[in-house]
Amino acid sequence: MSRIPIIPTILVVAAAGVMVALGIWQLGRADEKAALIAEFEQKQKVSEVVPIYAGDPKFVYRTVQLKCPEPQDWRAVAGRNDKGQAGF
Repeated sequence: MSRIPIIPTILVVAAAGVMVALGIWQLGRADEKAALIAEFEQKQKVSEVVPIYAGDPKFVYRTVQLKCPEPQDWRAVAGRNDKGQAGF
């Protein structure tokens, strides 16, 4: 008769317990998440704000309108690291 591996069994049971707890936590915050999504959808329908108000918390998740009447220079620039190299 073979023995049950104790440590792997304990790890699997603990992981399953953590997953069940996280699932219950997600179900508990479902109403909060639905309210947040409704707020995002509502704010998408309201008027645009100008950038001067973009940092105000009551204007969070609103469309921001920015006009640039006279562009000075058009150029594409790739991302650079601390050494000035392109790429990662």
